[in-house]
Parts: sequence; structure tokens; C-alpha cells
Amino acid sequence: MNDLDMTRRVTANVWFWQGLRWAPGGMVFLLVAATAQLPADWALLRWLCWTGAFAMWLYLYRLADRYYANRFGIVVGLTGQYRRRDLIKWLVVYPAMTASILVDLLVAPRVFVSGLVWAAGLLAYRASTGGGRRHYFLGAAVLAVLTPLPALGVLDNGRPMVTLWAVVVGLLYLAMGTLDHLELARRYPEHDGS
Repeated sequence: MNDLDMTRRVTANVWFWQGLRWAPGGMVFLLVAATAQLPADWALLRWLCWTGAFAMWLYLYRLADRYYANRFGIVVGLTGQYRRRDLIKWLVVYPAMTASILVDLLVAPRVFVSGLVWAAGLLAYRASTGGGRRHYFLGAAVLAVLTPLPALGVLDNGRPMVTLWAVVVGLLYLAMGTLDHLELARRYPEHDGS
């Protein structure tokens, strides 16, 4: 792929490359994993922590929104440009990811289904948002490595595996969102106006 094609892919998907919007979401996953260790009668504290973390994510998301608007301008999608991608994302990928967590929590097979499903979802996201960003392959590999852990007897499936998964996803959100931002900044450095 030549530079012009990659530039078109990036600019068509620039909102998805603005990783500082998503990186703080890692805090929510990490807090879910941490509070899952609390005793059952601490449910109110757990919900207060989750609500606070989610509110903090929204606040940081809005800060990143303003930063990106100042740096790159307002991104306005073309109506219908991503209709097919959005349908696949909302009707196939996200339901499969959610179902995989429910299977792992409730059915507890000998393999951690979510590892492979979320790895595939991550690669589908990368492909649907212009490609580039090699760190998505590493993220998918990290998620896929979780898959055989119950079969190997490393960790029981169900709550222990989902807790580990939440830690891994939280760290991936933080790392990959930051790397997406750095990749975008590398491709489009700030200019001093001269």
C-alpha cells in the first residue's frame, strides 16, 4: 500500500485513531477486576467504584475530544460511508464478544472462549478502521494466549479467568489507545503555523 492510500485510510477513520478517547477506558476494566475480589456484601461499594470510574472515563473522553478538535479540527463522518461496518460491528462482533463472556462465566468450558473471540474482534476492528497500527496484532496475540489457560490447569474458567481477562483488556485499552494516538501524531505532526 502506498502512502497516499494509507493517508486516505487514516483520514477516513481518523476518529477511530484518536486513542486518547479510549485509553482511559482501561481504568474501568481494571477497577472491575479489582472490585470483583471484594466480598459479596460490599456490592454497594463495587457499584459506586464502577460508576465513579465510568464517570471519570467520560470526563477524560470529553477532554480528549476537545484536544483532538483543537489539534485536528472537527471530524464529521460521511453519511452512509460506514453503514456496512457499523451493521457488522453492532449485529455480529459486539454481540459475539458479549456472548463469549457470558459463556465463560456461566458455562465455563475447558477453553476460555473470550480469548479467541476478542482477539478476532480486535483484528476486525483494526481492519475496519483503516489498517495500519501493527500493535493490534500483539494485542490479539495476548488475548488469544488466554484461551488455553483453563485446559492447561493454569486458572479455572469462570470468574477467575474473566477477572484476568478484565485486567488484560484494561491494560490493552491503556496501551493500545496510547499507541493509536502516538501513531496518529507521528503521521500528522503539529505545525507551528509557519
